[in-house]
Amino acid sequence: MTDFQSRRLNTRVKRENGDKEFVHMNDATAFAMGRIMVAIIENNQQKDGTIKVPEVLIPYMGKKFIGK
Repeated sequence: MTDFQSRRLNTRVKRENGDKEFVHMNDATAFAMGRIMVAIIENNQQKDGTIKVPEVLIPYMGKKFIGK
């Protein structure tokens, strides 16, 4: 979550004052986001097609089911 990758890719942002700086990137190297989401969906899909949100994620999602 720093500018390591953007330095290697030379990815910069131009600020309003004209200064250019390297951006901070989130590449999710410690956490395979796509795989985690698929696992949650596969393990929590209900017969009606909705997805039951795991209890620990309800505070972040703001609801208990997705698709209702």
